[in-house]
Amino acid sequence: MKQLNNAHFDHYVEIFNSQGKAAAIDYITQEHNMDHLAFQRKLRLKSNYVYDRQAKKYRVRDSETPFMSLEELCSTKSTPIKKEIAISSTRNIAIFDTVVIDLMKDRLTEIAKYILFEQSLKEIHIDSERLQQDGYTLTIN
Repeated sequence: MKQLNNAHFDHYVEIFNSQGKAAAIDYITQEHNMDHLAFQRKLRLKSNYVYDRQAKKYRVRDSETPFMSLEELCSTKSTPIKKEIAISSTRNIAIFDTVVIDLMKDRLTEIAKYILFEQSLKEIHIDSERLQQDGYTLTIN
């Protein structure tokens, strides 16, 4: 297998664009004794050609393209970006208040299972048996 250079890539692209893919594959396999897919990888990586899917032909890569190709995106290493989100203190207080209110609601619903307040009669009814069944102890001072 010969070392590929720009002249080989140019000749391949010329054959591909004028005679079609089958002729280009024949050229690669006969002249360079190389697999077509391996040649395409080298063409993408080492040459200045890019395949235009709409025209179904190779063209010279634009030097100032605003977008990266898929190969360039996959080959670059990602660097983590640290983002600090600044939340205003009033929002923190509001979030804390809602958490506290939710906890208080949960506690009151738990207590309401066992204790009943009758304000009109000024009486408090405590279901001590149910408290003991659920594992609580009742202490009255």
